Amino acid sequence: MSFKANPTLKAGKRNIYCPYYDSCLDYSAKRNWQYWDCSQCPHKHLEKSLSQDHVLVKDAAPFYELPAGMSMYVN
Repeated sequence: MSFKANPTLKAGKRNIYCPYYDSCLDYSAKRNWQYWDCSQCPHKHLEKSLSQDHVLVKDAAPFYELPAGMSMYVN
């Protein structure tokens, strides 16, 4: 990993607000780790700005249209 993060193969705490979290998640997934930990990482206390992750809502309607034929499966 070029950013010098250090996910550890053990159950523990993760910093989901770290700017490198996605990269560590990819790293651990490629190695088929079922769990990982940030305790040995030099970036374990970093937090990315939440303003970087805007979620845009295109339609404020509180329902979803189902494809034709799907409505018979909805209770």
